[in-house]
Amino acid sequence: MTRTLAATPAQLFAGLPISSQPHVQCQRCGTVLYEGATVTLRAARPADSHEWTLQRVCCEACSAAELHPTLGYTELRLRCRLASRTDCRTQRTRLVVIAPTVLATSPPTESQTETDAAETRSHSQETTTEPEPTTNLEASHGR
Repeated sequence: MTRTLAATPAQLFAGLPISSQPHVQCQRCGTVLYEGATVTLRAARPADSHEWTLQRVCCEACSAAELHPTLGYTELRLRCRLASRTDCRTQRTRLVVIAPTVLATSPPTESQTETDAAETRSHSQETTTEPEPTTNLEASHGR
């Protein structure tokens, strides 16, 4: 028997481990972020999947004002804080997401071309380019 459970994005991302290190770096400016820092996460999920992929972690100063939708993907931008979670038995500590709040969403039926995205960036006076995601993040979190 298969059960369907409904959960909000905030419920899905609360407690998400994002690093086994005591810090994570902003993927735009490289600022080192520790427990207690407020960050913005970008996550995406293909329309035919139930598994989310964490794409980017940014500090407050670098958080993008909007999403640039990708056809076929549900995308989220969330603001949250970083916290440490420790497993006393194994003595392992992980950096996790707490108090996530959804800032923006885009459904899988929307898309934006590179030209549209460039025009949007120039109109919003955003001059920062986004680097590729780093590999120090645990890539997916399915529930």
